[in-house]
Amino acid sequence: ELGFDVTEPVVVSMKPGDFKAQCLTIKEAGTNYGYLGNLGPSVVSLVKSCDTVGASPKWLANIWAGDYETLKTIGDVENYVFPAMTSFWTDEGVPGMDLVREISKMSDSSGEQFRTHHYIRGICSAYYMKEAMEWAKANGGITGENIKAGMYARTDWVPAGLEGVCMPATWTAEDHRGINTVNIYNGSAKGGEPTVTKAATVTLPRRDDWLGY
Repeated sequence: ELGFDVTEPVVVSMKPGDFKAQCLTIKEAGTNYGYLGNLGPSVVSLVKSCDTVGASPKWLANIWAGDYETLKTIGDVENYVFPAMTSFWTDEGVPGMDLVREISKMSDSSGEQFRTHHYIRGICSAYYMKEAMEWAKANGGITGENIKAGMYARTDWVPAGLEGVCMPATWTAEDHRGINTVNIYNGSAKGGEPTVTKAATVTLPRRDDWLGY
């Protein structure tokens, strides 16, 4: 639909390894964009292997393949794009990040420890559940069915105190794709020092033919 030529998938193990052969395939195909659909350690091996053989597409990562720690472990990389369903720890001007930092201090009293967007996503998930349980308590009691109804009770739902951190969510009985807005980040690293900047916020349409993916 977007006019890209999609080449054959390059399969790598979920375990770290030497992926130079796969990277040569990427290089020979003249790949401009490489989508990383794996987990951190395997992705680190792939990107490093590709750098060794001179394969350097613009890397587009899924939510698990793109984060601060992955960039830090890769060490040296540019043009590394990844999504997050929350704001990033270093984003400025996000009112709800104050609550995130207070929660973080429960296990890091110094307040200095960096938290990945996976950590922040966990906070959002817990607060969605908390508020669904509160709704259930006020509407017949805390049961599984009532909590589920509580998840369906709101549209464009952001937990109180986490404004700007958690993306607006809408769950319905017919569509469990709760969050269809994501922040896109551009990452790089030099000498093991990552830099992450927000590139865009994208809202995907709720197309029926995408239901289930």
